[in-house]
Amino acid sequence: MKPLITLILLFILSSLQAQQSPSAIASSTAPANASTAYKEKWTAFHNPAVLSSEETVTASVNYENRFQLKELSTEALSVAIPIKQVDLGVAISHFGYSQYNEMQGGLALARSFSKRFSMGVQFNYYSVYLSPAEGSKGTVVAQVGMLSEVLPGFFVGFHAFNPAQTNIKTGITEKRIPSVFSLGSSYYFTENLVWLIQLDKEIDYNLQWRTGFEYKLIKELSIRMGAYGSPFVPSLGVSVLVKKFRLDLNFEQHPTLGINSVCGLSYAFG
Repeated sequence: MKPLITLILLFILSSLQAQQSPSAIASSTAPANASTAYKEKWTAFHNPAVLSSEETVTASVNYENRFQLKELSTEALSVAIPIKQVDLGVAISHFGYSQYNEMQGGLALARSFSKRFSMGVQFNYYSVYLSPAEGSKGTVVAQVGMLSEVLPGFFVGFHAFNPAQTNIKTGITEKRIPSVFSLGSSYYFTENLVWLIQLDKEIDYNLQWRTGFEYKLIKELSIRMGAYGSPFVPSLGVSVLVKKFRLDLNFEQHPTLGINSVCGLSYAFG
């Protein structure tokens, strides 16, 4: 029965590949997961250049539950460490269950070259557990990113995950790791209202669009709404700030598979 469950879960993931991040990466809490130019908060395994926006040491945990199936859940832990010359980020994530799972551990480096331009790079060890016979196999996967304020209040970001198209080879099969290229923008109408647009291109799939808004009602409370894809997937989220804690919740409604939810909790030490 368990191998059958695994096949069903893998089929669901493969059918959603054009709309989802690689499975060992939890979606960000940016509106509609448009995180490439979302400078409000660095999310592990997304654009490493955003790490340069962090002003204090911050620890975060993220949990994504895909369509209310615990076997499709992803957990992630990250720490952002701003340093004078370069910003450092470390992260780890886990996806799956006992019969099939994927893990990533990453080290990110980012630097601002001016007030309006930053770059980042991240190196991840990506491993997959395929079966008791094959055990775990892994490889190193890179990602790079840039973020620039091209006009006052208008930011453009670029992110490439696995640009070298690295895969994990075993004696029986090959685990394909998606190569995703993203171009995004964020425009601040005011300090409290931002509009995000993003285009994603996975090598073997069609171009994917995302867009969303975030509005800060008060300092401690923000709301988000957005949408992406074909089929059309709307999203709704909220962010609550309580002293040094920040709680983020996002929900998406897939027309066929149901609700996808993301929860993030972070603490700023500064």
